[in-house]
Amino acid sequence: MGGSKLVVLFKNLSAWEIRNLETFLQSPFFNKREDVILLFNYLEQETEKNSPHLSKEKAFQFVFPNTAFDSKKIVMLMSQLFRLIEQFLAFSRIKDNETLVKMETTKAYRERNMEANFIKTYKDVKRIAAKKPYRDFKYLHLQYELELEYYHFIGSQIRLKKNNLQAVTNTLEAFIIASYLKQSCLMLAHQTVYEESYHTFFLKELITLLENNPHYLEFPAISVYYNYYKTITDSENEVHFKQLRDLIQKHFEKFKRAELRDIYLAAINYCIKRLNTGNPIYLEESFKLYQFGFDNSVLLENNMITKYTYTNAVAIAIRLEKYSWTESFINNYKQNLPFKSKDNIFIFNLAKLRYAQKKYKETMKLLVQFNSEDLYHNLISKTLLLKIYYELNEYTPLEALLISSQQYLQRKNIISYHKAMFRNFFNILKELLYLSNSDRQSKEKLKQKVIDTPILAEKEWLLAQL
Repeated sequence: MGGSKLVVLFKNLSAWEIRNLETFLQSPFFNKREDVILLFNYLEQETEKNSPHLSKEKAFQFVFPNTAFDSKKIVMLMSQLFRLIEQFLAFSRIKDNETLVKMETTKAYRERNMEANFIKTYKDVKRIAAKKPYRDFKYLHLQYELELEYYHFIGSQIRLKKNNLQAVTNTLEAFIIASYLKQSCLMLAHQTVYEESYHTFFLKELITLLENNPHYLEFPAISVYYNYYKTITDSENEVHFKQLRDLIQKHFEKFKRAELRDIYLAAINYCIKRLNTGNPIYLEESFKLYQFGFDNSVLLENNMITKYTYTNAVAIAIRLEKYSWTESFINNYKQNLPFKSKDNIFIFNLAKLRYAQKKYKETMKLLVQFNSEDLYHNLISKTLLLKIYYELNEYTPLEALLISSQQYLQRKNIISYHKAMFRNFFNILKELLYLSNSDRQSKEKLKQKVIDTPILAEKEWLLAQL
């Protein structure tokens, strides 16, 4: 019983939800079965124990005392309670959504031909929606539903009365464009990183439509994702990124945090990609995005931060030599990292900071403690050690680590973009290792190779050594 879907769901309920679920089950409107309430009581009492022992037999005995055990009966009762808990969760979400409740009330009044009540609740929904700051695709969907509901209301009153079909069509078009554009951008962003193959059948036609009809770009939910799309697909044209950045700032309060986080990360990923192809002006751009994103909790999800966001923010700040900000960030946001990888990621990033501060012995001590299954972080830690060995003229361990790192990269399945980035670094470092200081011609040739290699880790460091 302990692994049943009922028990798993029950254990995931908060204390507040369990209290309100009991009230829900005791309401005859939702439940008229006493045995369901007794099964709930059994689960509540048993899960509060330090060492709960849940079984169908004990549950049956609790609900049906002095009755012979019937497996089929208890299973059916568990299914009934599970369905009621699902209803409770759905009802709780609906009850707390004032706009949705009002919208459904509007429909109920329209179906009953209660004109005065319909008009009042219809205006209430419009007022509530207007007061909320959000102007995302869900807002556009609500506008469409309102116009459609009003159209049905007009039709039920006077058939020949002038209708609002144009408004229905306009709001529907805006909603479809915004939602399809958003979904297409998420697919394209994922495709760029993971090289997945997605199909967007009329995305190009949609972009052409927007460019020929710029009035659609007055909707924040459309203008932001239009520039998001252009930033991804036309990355060489920096105008699109700058427009996206400015729109994010302008419409910051018009998107919910979860959606805004995806948009922010798209802008940050663009900056990082431009940095990795040798465009240093995006250092400050990406740092500002990170700084603003953390200051406004945009980059946190349920008060948690991903290890990649944490690590990338540290890397950018270090490159800008903002060591004081980096030290504070590493320590202040450690508690927001995923529990299982918290210590490893903290050590890894602190090591990077100590290396930047040229505290090499402390860096190596930290890296000895670092033990991660993350391929990308392992490659960066190897790169860090290679750089330390080179700068300390420790060529024997450098050569050994370089060979093992190349072998590690070869046998691991890593995103091709990252694989090329580290492979190029290892190959050029090997050339640098065997380069004679007196061979100026070869040095200049290698320097030009570093400059010309578009996907290359540690490009600035390599140029500094040359």
